[in-house]
Amino acid sequence: MLRKIGRLSLAGIILFTCGYTLLIWLGVRLASEKWLDGNIDAALGIIAGIHIFAGGLCLLAARVRSHRAKFFRNSLAEINRDRKWLQSIKDKLKSKP
Repeated sequence: MLRKIGRLSLAGIILFTCGYTLLIWLGVRLASEKWLDGNIDAALGIIAGIHIFAGGLCLLAARVRSHRAKFFRNSLAEINRDRKWLQSIKDKLKSKP
C-alpha cells in the first residue's frame, strides 16, 4: 500500500513538473515571438528572473511564518515535563538506602 502511494506520488510530481515545464516553454515562445521579435534568449532570461524573484518571495514568506509558528510547542512542553518527572524518580531512587 505504501509503495503504491509512493509510486503514485512520484508519478504525480514527474507529470506535474513536465506539464509546468511545457507551459513555461510555451510562454517563453509566445513572449519571444510577440514582444521580443523572436529573441528567445531574452524571453528565457525574463521568465527565469520572474520565477527566481517569485520563488525568493515565497521562501522569505515561509521563513517569516515559520519563525512565528513555534512548531511543536505542546510536544516540547510535554517532553520537558516528562524529563522533570523522570529526574524526580531518579532522585528518589538515589535517596533510598
